[in-house]
Formats: sequence, structure tokens, C-alpha cells
Amino acid sequence: MVLGYLLAQLFMRDVPGKGLFRTIHTLPLVIAPIAVAPPGAC
Repeated sequence: MVLGYLLAQLFMRDVPGKGLFRTIHTLPLVIAPIAVAPPGAC
């Protein structure tokens, strides 16, 4: 719960590297469906 709060605070602040952190944080959500899709489905 504390970690979630700290991550939310990090997203709200204007800190350097925020875009990179968001990319790394959301990349698994994009890659996972592609990785488990059957060949030829994408």
C-alpha cells in the first residue's frame, strides 16, 4: 500500500525521467499479450 502511494506521488511530480519510468512501468502490459498470442495472430 505504501509502495503504491509512493508510485502515485512519483507520477504526479514533475521529475526528470518520469517518461522513461512510465514507459518501463507500462511496457509489460503491452508486451505480455503479444508474447502469449499464437503465431500469426498479430
